[in-house]
Amino acid sequence: MQIGIIGAGIIGCAIAHELASRGAKVTVFERRGVARGASWASAGVLAPWIEAGHARKRSGVSGAPRATEPGGVQGAPPTEEDPLLEMCARSLALYDDFVDRVRADGGAAFDYARAGTLEAAFTEDQAAALRRTAQALASHGVRAAWLDRHDARALEPALGGGVLGGLRIDEHGFVEMPGLVDAVSVAARMRGAAFHSPVDITKIEPAPAGKVRIHAAGTTHTFDHLVIAAGSWANRLKAGGPSIRPVKGQLVRLKFDAAPATRVLWSEGCYMVPWRDGTLLVGATVEDAGYDERPTAAAVTSLLDAAAALLPATRDAGFVDVRAGLRPAPADGGGLPHIGAAPALANVTIATGHFRNGVLLAPLTAKLVADQLIPAR
Repeated sequence: MQIGIIGAGIIGCAIAHELASRGAKVTVFERRGVARGASWASAGVLAPWIEAGHARKRSGVSGAPRATEPGGVQGAPPTEEDPLLEMCARSLALYDDFVDRVRADGGAAFDYARAGTLEAAFTEDQAAALRRTAQALASHGVRAAWLDRHDARALEPALGGGVLGGLRIDEHGFVEMPGLVDAVSVAARMRGAAFHSPVDITKIEPAPAGKVRIHAAGTTHTFDHLVIAAGSWANRLKAGGPSIRPVKGQLVRLKFDAAPATRVLWSEGCYMVPWRDGTLLVGATVEDAGYDERPTAAAVTSLLDAAAALLPATRDAGFVDVRAGLRPAPADGGGLPHIGAAPALANVTIATGHFRNGVLLAPLTAKLVADQLIPAR
């Protein structure tokens, strides 16, 4: 089966690897380069019991740069009434096997850790909300606990003096970005996938014998099926489906001689991801800025101020860079991504609208798309 994929971010590359692993002949087209869109500015946080709730609240964001919020689920454990959280939890359960398969297929080295998260409270209201969340999650089998100030500082000694305590969730973690996407693209190539970039797709149309044709840079390519994983640019391809709008996110990279924390840290103003090499990612703003991907001084300032409150040692860290990307959010404010048939074109599947959860949902998205096209034996 010959399958074309438009988009080489984490979603497109994960789908390419999964389909190629099942024997499909896969060709990927990317308008810029592998992991040069939203994946470039992702911190790689794997935290469904914080991030899924946060994504729901912020999918309708507008205005100036704002950072993340605490208490992601605020006492709402995974249930059938919360499909985004359920999807994110399912995908996290797939992550160990996903990483193992990528590494086994020759993907380059990248950081991946499941050391958990600690979400800090600075006010009594925040502390009360996180206590409720800890109780709700623990009652549903999630390894979570509220830590008072003493225990939180024992776990993470570098925490700021204003921290009253924190919510520890043990199953959470992070994966290095964009290193993961590079590794998945290599693993897909080792399975026979071909990548073409920079290539801009200008038209998609039906072809004889139930196939689908794309036009790109003066050439045409015909496939049995096409997958659109173009993120915030999916609407340009006029395949139908829900409208997607870009939501800008910026993060800052800092450098220490040694990692100042052992796990992902979260607060009202930011989150932090510590890599083993001493790099610390601080993210992330949520901005309604259209297709403007430029980093801004205002975003850097807000992130650094929030970082210093959570982890004072960041004031003396080395500054590496700031990254900005556009997350694909459903324009109607709904929290769920669109993974399924394109309404306007036969033999076309759309996989976009993941907003802040693209990295987390990549293994599940790849499996869902592949199961539709080439059911696993």
